[in-house]
Amino acid sequence: MPGSARLRSEIQKHTIWHALGSGAKQLEYLSPLADKRIMDLADSQTRVLIDGQISQFEDTPIRWLSFPSELEAWFESKTVAIRSRRIFAEGVFCVILFNLFAFIDFFLFDRSLLRSVVIRLGVATPFAVLALIGLRRGQTKRMRETSILGVACIFSAALLYLYFGISVVVSAYALVDLMLIILFANIGIQIRFSYGLATATICVALGGIFVTLDRWLGRPEKAESVAVLLAGTCLSLIASYSIEYRERMTFLLRMRTTIQAQELIAANRYLLEIANEDKLTRISNRRHFEEVYKSIWQQGSANQTEVSVIMIDVDHFKNLNDSFGHSHGDSVLAQIAALLRDDLRNRGDFVARYGGEEFAVILANSSEEIGRCVAERLCALVEARSHLVTSSDGHVAASSSTISCGVATGMPRPKSNRNSLIRLADERLYRAKAEGRNRVCHTGSLPASRTVGKVAMGQGAKASMAATRRTCASSDVSS
Repeated sequence: MPGSARLRSEIQKHTIWHALGSGAKQLEYLSPLADKRIMDLADSQTRVLIDGQISQFEDTPIRWLSFPSELEAWFESKTVAIRSRRIFAEGVFCVILFNLFAFIDFFLFDRSLLRSVVIRLGVATPFAVLALIGLRRGQTKRMRETSILGVACIFSAALLYLYFGISVVVSAYALVDLMLIILFANIGIQIRFSYGLATATICVALGGIFVTLDRWLGRPEKAESVAVLLAGTCLSLIASYSIEYRERMTFLLRMRTTIQAQELIAANRYLLEIANEDKLTRISNRRHFEEVYKSIWQQGSANQTEVSVIMIDVDHFKNLNDSFGHSHGDSVLAQIAALLRDDLRNRGDFVARYGGEEFAVILANSSEEIGRCVAERLCALVEARSHLVTSSDGHVAASSSTISCGVATGMPRPKSNRNSLIRLADERLYRAKAEGRNRVCHTGSLPASRTVGKVAMGQGAKASMAATRRTCASSDVSS
């Protein structure tokens, strides 16, 4: 299923209040569970592949335990670290236990301790140590599982060699000890089932050779010993299969849950964008403005930094609509919004459509001079760029669009009313419009209003814009 279609289906499944409410925080908390690869693959066929594998595992409990190559590599990468640490710890324990049996050999079987130590410590143990070193340094799956298989077979061969031709009791218990090695490899170490099957086959073959060559056991004893060995081996293989089956199923379910969480996060973000964006101008709407303004006000209160608000209104917008039509008016609003958005790129600058033909700008950590300077720059920018406006039907109309701005700057206080700063900026806006429009009205000791002169196209517009930028730069330095 394509990513966009799946996204729409998820949006239909979950209500808006869930996506925008407490569920959104839970989904954001789950997002670290998914690595970059999951996020990259969530929009491709991975979800379909995982769902298909889950269905196969549920419908066919007895199956060969493997995934498609890409998913198998993914499974290995997600389990290799924990698995390698566990196998190393259990492998060290197994080697120590295997060598401690040398003393039991000496006391119970009346054989030379040196012979047992040489076979166990000098022959079998070095192979195990090499396998453990390779495990610590990192190995491929094939090398890791093959080394476990090899060590289990070497331990089995050493054990059968030490117990061969001693007595009836020793020969009978030799196959029991062999079965313990198989059980430990399949259930303790938890070698992968395919390798566990190979390990069990080789060890049982070694046991069969031992029983065939042994001269102490009679036919009934041999049959009984082989039967016990085969029963224990079958039980260990069943347990090995069940362990790996559950591990793989758990992996699939976890990956599906993680991808679902990523899809819900994406749906949540999409819904938030819809809720926060003005459809016509593609900038933030008033709802989002209120949220951002509250956050910036609280930050300013905590950091004791000033906040500037610029209220902007498009001059003679009603006449523009009446003369050129509403589609042209919409184009003017969209173009002005784009100019404001592209010009306000500093950290802490925010612009939104406040309503109708009004826009609002928030400048975090801004002085009165900076607020005035930014407003004048925006006035000059809109006047210089909006002489030719392309309507939605492709018609190019000649018009002159300008804006008026009201600027207010204040220091947020813990118990102060943040809306008072907006009201003050709004009053300045109406004052600017009353004084002739296309101008900035600001607070402070500077002149209460400044008429933004007509900006000629071409070199004159560029010079005016450059002068405005120089004024802003000097204001920033002085502040």
